[in-house]
Amino acid sequence: MKRVALVPFKSLSTAKARLAPILSLPERQALALAMLWDVLSTLLAAKGLDEVALVSSDAKPLKLAEGVGARTLPEKDSPGESQSVEEASLQLVKDGADSILVIPADVPLVTPAEVEIVIAQDPPAADQPQVVMVPSRDEDGTNAHLRHPPGVIRSHFGPGSFKKHLLEAEQKGVPVVVLRFPGLALDIDTPEDLKLLAKERKPCHAYDVLKERELLPRIL
Repeated sequence: MKRVALVPFKSLSTAKARLAPILSLPERQALALAMLWDVLSTLLAAKGLDEVALVSSDAKPLKLAEGVGARTLPEKDSPGESQSVEEASLQLVKDGADSILVIPADVPLVTPAEVEIVIAQDPPAADQPQVVMVPSRDEDGTNAHLRHPPGVIRSHFGPGSFKKHLLEAEQKGVPVVVLRFPGLALDIDTPEDLKLLAKERKPCHAYDVLKERELLPRIL
């Protein structure tokens, strides 16, 4: 059984646009890269994964991924997260992946323990299809989904993705395990999300960026 974690990353040129009311583009870019570092480092530290991969068309996140020891899957353009994940998944399957855990690049408080609990739900037999999901804190988005096998359902990103995943799995008769964790639940998209991250004061690269750039007073 080969289990692979896959992280999609959109272009830095449009990084975290919904945070524009409180952060400049350079600040948002620094935050996005810091969160990516947190996510990749956590995945690499988690037990039970055979490989951690990043799919992106942007040179900086790809270089960061190489630096921490993750595999890189460069794209020529940015087709959108759902398509990026599907195309990257096909490549990972060709390379022997039996299960793929997809986690976004903006969940800086995710912990190795949370990842390991998700992985532990993966059925040991190749002929047992299943999907494991972790919703966002508002129960609208999907902050982690493990597909076994990788093509058992499609990957959905954006508003309503959690319900879309559930619906497709139900229509195909695929068993679903839903887990909820405080770290994985917090994806940083809005000023309110950023305020929650700042209030947590937990050690991570994302929080360090906010502190070092003296952004905490502006956020809180």
